[in-house]
Amino acid sequence: MISLILQSWLRFAIYVGTIATTLLNFIPPKDERGLFCAALFTFAALLSIVYSASIFVYRALHLRRRRAEGMYYDKYGPTILCAILLGALVTNLVLRLTEMAEG
Repeated sequence: MISLILQSWLRFAIYVGTIATTLLNFIPPKDERGLFCAALFTFAALLSIVYSASIFVYRALHLRRRRAEGMYYDKYGPTILCAILLGALVTNLVLRLTEMAEG
């Protein structure tokens, strides 16, 4: 069960990292807005990797010690990660729209 949760969050991190890599590959070298958005997506991917690894280690240690109490349902972590991803998406959209408006 725990490895499935870790795999799903790592898969999420890989998808977000792929978005960041795609942004980096297809923007012109002098596009500061694109670099900023790619950095935001990279930060979101790294944060989800850290989150999934820390949850995995925490739960694995508790299972080894045969302790049932603890964080087995986390309502804040996924919400924060999704908010960061939404923030990166909105930032990307706003920066691109202002770039189009400037001409």
